Amino acid sequence: MKYFMGANRVGWSLLAIGVAIVLVLIVAPLDRVLGDVSRLVYLHGAMVWVAIAGFSVAGILGVAHLLTAKSAWYAWSQGAERSAIVFWAGYLPISVLAADMAWNGVFWAEPRWAMAAQILVVAVAFQVGGRLLNNPQISSALNVLLAGVTVWLLLRTPLVIHPDNPIGESSYSSIQLSFVALVVLCGLAGVQIARRLRPEKT
Repeated sequence: MKYFMGANRVGWSLLAIGVAIVLVLIVAPLDRVLGDVSRLVYLHGAMVWVAIAGFSVAGILGVAHLLTAKSAWYAWSQGAERSAIVFWAGYLPISVLAADMAWNGVFWAEPRWAMAAQILVVAVAFQVGGRLLNNPQISSALNVLLAGVTVWLLLRTPLVIHPDNPIGESSYSSIQLSFVALVVLCGLAGVQIARRLRPEKT
Protein backbone atom coordinates (compact mmCIF):
# COMPACT_ATOMS: atom_id res chain seq x y z
CA MET A 1 0.00 0.00 0.00
CA LYS A 2 2.85 2.40 0.81
CA TYR A 3 4.34 1.74 -2.64
CA PHE A 4 0.96 2.21 -4.32
CA MET A 5 0.21 5.48 -2.45
CA GLY A 6 3.68 6.96 -2.92
CA ALA A 7 4.10 10.63 -3.72
CA ASN A 8 5.58 9.84 -7.13
CA ARG A 9 2.66 7.59 -8.12
CA VAL A 10 -0.27 9.92 -7.49
CA GLY A 11 -1.49 9.88 -11.09
CA TRP A 12 -1.32 6.11 -11.48
CA SER A 13 -2.88 5.45 -8.09
CA LEU A 14 -5.78 7.80 -8.85
CA LEU A 15 -6.35 6.02 -12.16
CA ALA A 16 -6.36 2.62 -10.41
CA ILE A 17 -8.70 3.89 -7.70
CA GLY A 18 -11.03 5.32 -10.34
CA VAL A 19 -11.19 1.95 -12.09
CA ALA A 20 -11.88 0.22 -8.76
CA ILE A 21 -14.70 2.67 -8.01
CA VAL A 22 -16.31 1.93 -11.38
CA LEU A 23 -16.05 -1.82 -10.77
CA VAL A 24 -17.65 -1.52 -7.33
CA LEU A 25 -20.49 0.56 -8.79
CA ILE A 26 -21.03 -2.09 -11.48
CA VAL A 27 -21.26 -5.04 -9.06
CA ALA A 28 -22.99 -3.23 -6.18
CA PRO A 29 -26.57 -4.40 -5.56
CA LEU A 30 -29.29 -2.05 -6.77
CA ASP A 31 -32.24 -0.84 -4.78
CA ARG A 32 -35.51 -2.42 -5.94
CA VAL A 33 -37.20 0.96 -6.38
CA LEU A 34 -34.31 3.19 -7.51
CA GLY A 35 -32.72 0.72 -9.90
CA ASP A 36 -29.73 2.15 -11.75
CA VAL A 37 -30.07 5.43 -9.87
CA SER A 38 -28.71 3.53 -6.88
CA ARG A 39 -25.21 3.84 -8.36
CA LEU A 40 -25.43 7.63 -8.25
CA VAL A 41 -26.72 7.45 -4.68
CA TYR A 42 -23.79 5.24 -3.68
CA LEU A 43 -21.25 7.62 -5.22
CA HIS A 44 -22.97 10.74 -3.94
CA GLY A 45 -22.98 9.42 -0.38
CA ALA A 46 -19.36 8.28 -0.46
CA MET A 47 -18.18 11.63 -1.80
CA VAL A 48 -20.09 13.52 0.91
CA TRP A 49 -18.56 11.40 3.67
CA VAL A 50 -15.05 11.85 2.31
CA ALA A 51 -15.54 15.60 1.86
CA ILE A 52 -16.78 16.01 5.43
CA ALA A 53 -13.86 13.92 6.69
CA GLY A 54 -11.51 16.09 4.63
CA PHE A 55 -12.85 19.33 6.10
CA SER A 56 -12.56 17.84 9.60
CA VAL A 57 -9.00 16.59 9.06
CA ALA A 58 -8.02 19.97 7.61
CA GLY A 59 -9.35 21.63 10.74
CA ILE A 60 -7.51 19.26 13.07
CA LEU A 61 -4.26 19.70 11.16
CA GLY A 62 -4.85 23.44 11.19
CA VAL A 63 -4.98 23.34 14.97
CA ALA A 64 -1.76 21.30 14.99
CA HIS A 65 -0.07 23.92 12.80
CA LEU A 66 -1.26 26.81 14.95
CA LEU A 67 0.06 25.10 18.08
CA THR A 68 3.40 23.89 16.70
CA ALA A 69 4.10 26.13 13.66
CA LYS A 70 5.36 23.03 11.82
CA SER A 71 5.18 23.55 8.07
CA ALA A 72 4.22 19.92 7.43
CA TRP A 73 0.97 20.35 9.36
CA TYR A 74 0.19 23.49 7.33
CA ALA A 75 0.88 21.76 4.03
CA TRP A 76 -1.31 18.77 4.82
CA SER A 77 -4.07 20.97 6.28
CA GLN A 78 -4.22 22.90 3.04
CA GLY A 79 -4.03 19.74 0.96
CA ALA A 80 -6.86 18.12 2.91
CA GLU A 81 -8.96 21.28 2.60
CA ARG A 82 -8.48 21.49 -1.15
CA SER A 83 -9.19 17.79 -1.59
CA ALA A 84 -12.40 18.16 0.44
CA ILE A 85 -13.47 21.06 -1.78
CA VAL A 86 -12.93 18.89 -4.86
CA PHE A 87 -15.16 16.15 -3.45
CA TRP A 88 -17.78 18.62 -2.19
CA ALA A 89 -17.95 20.40 -5.54
CA GLY A 90 -18.10 17.05 -7.32
CA TYR A 91 -20.90 15.62 -5.24
CA LEU A 92 -23.30 18.50 -5.93
CA PRO A 93 -23.97 17.83 -9.64
CA ILE A 94 -24.16 14.10 -8.95
CA SER A 95 -26.77 14.68 -6.25
CA VAL A 96 -28.77 16.95 -8.58
CA LEU A 97 -28.76 14.25 -11.25
CA ALA A 98 -29.69 11.54 -8.74
CA ALA A 99 -32.54 13.64 -7.32
CA ASP A 100 -33.89 14.42 -10.78
CA MET A 101 -33.82 10.78 -11.81
CA ALA A 102 -35.22 9.44 -8.53
CA TRP A 103 -37.89 12.08 -7.86
CA ASN A 104 -38.51 13.35 -11.41
CA GLY A 105 -37.30 16.77 -10.39
CA VAL A 106 -35.07 18.61 -7.98
CA PHE A 107 -36.69 20.00 -4.84
CA TRP A 108 -34.63 23.18 -4.55
CA ALA A 109 -36.45 24.18 -1.35
CA GLU A 110 -34.75 21.26 0.41
CA PRO A 111 -32.61 22.94 3.13
CA ARG A 112 -29.69 20.62 2.38
CA TRP A 113 -29.22 22.28 -1.03
CA ALA A 114 -28.75 25.70 0.55
CA MET A 115 -26.43 24.19 3.18
CA ALA A 116 -24.29 22.49 0.55
CA ALA A 117 -24.02 25.68 -1.49
CA GLN A 118 -23.11 27.71 1.59
CA ILE A 119 -20.30 25.33 2.54
CA LEU A 120 -18.90 25.36 -0.99
CA VAL A 121 -18.96 29.16 -1.26
CA VAL A 122 -17.37 29.64 2.15
CA ALA A 123 -14.72 26.97 1.50
CA VAL A 124 -13.69 28.52 -1.82
CA ALA A 125 -13.73 32.03 -0.34
CA PHE A 126 -11.53 30.93 2.56
CA GLN A 127 -9.05 29.29 0.17
CA VAL A 128 -8.89 32.34 -2.06
CA GLY A 129 -8.60 34.66 0.94
CA GLY A 130 -5.82 32.57 2.44
CA ARG A 131 -3.89 32.58 -0.83
CA LEU A 132 -4.23 36.36 -1.21
CA LEU A 133 -3.10 37.03 2.35
CA ASN A 134 -0.26 34.51 1.97
CA ASN A 135 -0.20 33.85 5.71
CA PRO A 136 -0.02 30.17 6.80
CA GLN A 137 -1.40 30.95 10.27
CA ILE A 138 -4.45 32.67 8.85
CA SER A 139 -4.99 29.84 6.34
CA SER A 140 -4.84 27.25 9.13
CA ALA A 141 -7.22 29.31 11.27
CA LEU A 142 -9.66 29.50 8.35
CA ASN A 143 -9.49 25.72 7.96
CA VAL A 144 -10.32 25.31 11.63
CA LEU A 145 -13.20 27.75 11.29
CA LEU A 146 -14.59 26.00 8.22
CA ALA A 147 -14.50 22.62 9.96
CA GLY A 148 -16.58 24.09 12.77
CA VAL A 149 -18.99 25.79 10.36
CA THR A 150 -19.44 22.56 8.39
CA VAL A 151 -20.27 20.51 11.47
CA TRP A 152 -22.59 23.24 12.76
CA LEU A 153 -24.51 23.46 9.48
CA LEU A 154 -24.80 19.68 9.19
CA LEU A 155 -26.22 19.42 12.70
CA ARG A 156 -28.71 22.26 12.40
CA THR A 157 -29.97 21.78 8.83
CA PRO A 158 -33.23 19.81 8.73
CA LEU A 159 -34.18 17.20 6.15
CA VAL A 160 -37.41 17.55 4.18
CA ILE A 161 -37.27 15.05 1.31
CA HIS A 162 -33.71 13.77 1.59
CA PRO A 163 -33.64 10.56 3.71
CA ASP A 164 -31.47 10.65 6.81
CA ASN A 165 -29.34 7.53 6.32
CA PRO A 166 -30.84 5.24 3.67
CA ILE A 167 -27.81 2.99 3.24
CA GLY A 168 -27.09 2.71 6.96
CA GLU A 169 -30.71 1.76 7.60
CA SER A 170 -30.74 -0.84 4.83
CA SER A 171 -31.33 -4.43 5.93
CA TYR A 172 -28.99 -5.74 3.21
CA SER A 173 -25.37 -6.09 4.29
CA SER A 174 -24.25 -6.27 0.65
CA ILE A 175 -25.49 -2.72 0.11
CA GLN A 176 -23.68 -1.50 3.21
CA LEU A 177 -20.45 -3.30 2.28
CA SER A 178 -20.53 -1.84 -1.22
CA PHE A 179 -20.94 1.62 0.25
CA VAL A 180 -18.08 1.08 2.71
CA ALA A 181 -15.87 -0.05 -0.16
CA LEU A 182 -16.69 3.14 -2.07
CA VAL A 183 -16.00 5.31 0.99
CA VAL A 184 -12.60 3.64 1.43
CA LEU A 185 -11.73 4.05 -2.24
CA CYS A 186 -12.86 7.68 -2.31
CA GLY A 187 -10.90 8.22 0.90
CA LEU A 188 -7.74 6.86 -0.72
CA ALA A 189 -8.34 9.12 -3.69
CA GLY A 190 -8.83 12.02 -1.29
CA VAL A 191 -5.46 11.36 0.31
CA GLN A 192 -3.72 11.34 -3.07
CA ILE A 193 -5.51 14.50 -4.21
CA ALA A 194 -4.48 16.18 -0.96
CA ARG A 195 -0.91 15.04 -1.57
CA ARG A 196 -0.97 16.56 -5.05
CA LEU A 197 -2.68 19.84 -4.04
CA ARG A 198 -0.81 20.57 -0.82
CA PRO A 199 1.46 23.62 -1.05
CA GLU A 200 5.18 23.56 -0.62
CA LYS A 201 6.19 23.57 3.05
CA THR A 202 6.85 27.06 4.37
